[in-house]
Amino acid sequence: MNTEAIVFSDLIQLLSRLGFTQHSVGNQEVFQHLESDTSIVLLHYELREVLRPLHIVGTRKILVEKGLIEPAAFDGYLEKTLI
Repeated sequence: MNTEAIVFSDLIQLLSRLGFTQHSVGNQEVFQHLESDTSIVLLHYELREVLRPLHIVGTRKILVEKGLIEPAAFDGYLEKTLI
């Protein structure tokens, strides 16, 4: 998985496609998927700001563990955003 140059708007788009809603709470962005009781909390990023690898890897781990996406599908989606 290449974690370089993934911008926040790309992650928002993926999470939205998976059924997450987004809420801002202070300087954090909270993504919630009510059906699976899953929450992802990230620091606020500007839409075109590159995400820290830690946040990409952590988000992937949560999504995979909750069964919301397959590892290869997550990696493939992010690879397409780099093209």
